[in-house]
Amino acid sequence: ERSVIFTPAPVSAGTAITGTVVAASEGIYGSASVTVISEFGTLALLELIPESTRVAANQSIEIRIIGRDDKGNPLPSLDTPVVLRLTPEVGTLAGAGDRWSYRAPTRLPDDFDKLNPAESSRLINLRAETSSGIQIVSANVQLVLVPAVLAALQLQPEAVTIRAGETQAFRLMATDAFGNVISPTELLETPTLG
Repeated sequence: ERSVIFTPAPVSAGTAITGTVVAASEGIYGSASVTVISEFGTLALLELIPESTRVAANQSIEIRIIGRDDKGNPLPSLDTPVVLRLTPEVGTLAGAGDRWSYRAPTRLPDDFDKLNPAESSRLINLRAETSSGIQIVSANVQLVLVPAVLAALQLQPEAVTIRAGETQAFRLMATDAFGNVISPTELLETPTLG
């Protein structure tokens, strides 16, 4: 006689899975039916799951909040109220419980710096926070605000007279429907007449 230990993998909270444990030796098999039920503890971890981390001007995304116990099992519901905060406060949040939405503003902050994006107000920190007993449980995710799709191109200067063989530098400005600059680009080519 010998003991065999079976340790099941975690199962989703509030569920049960039935399976078979099989032992084999020298071509002889034995089996036992096992039902694994989930057991979950108290809230130990929050997880924020945004539909996307890049949000275009005037776009909304859904954000799910999942609570997990100390063993990582997902909890069936959040028993305590969750507070969501934006830093900086750009855009709007709506929702309750485990389902929220975030809407980016139509006009994005103008201080986006591709060389130092962490200092930009287009980089939004979203924080969820609740309490579990005396412990504060929180989660963070960063969202990046981006312009909507290209809506207009403008060349500067708008009109110029030059001689054949000369070159002219034009400044190209691309914007979305809300006036957000998409990508300031210098265009240094001889214009074609058309």
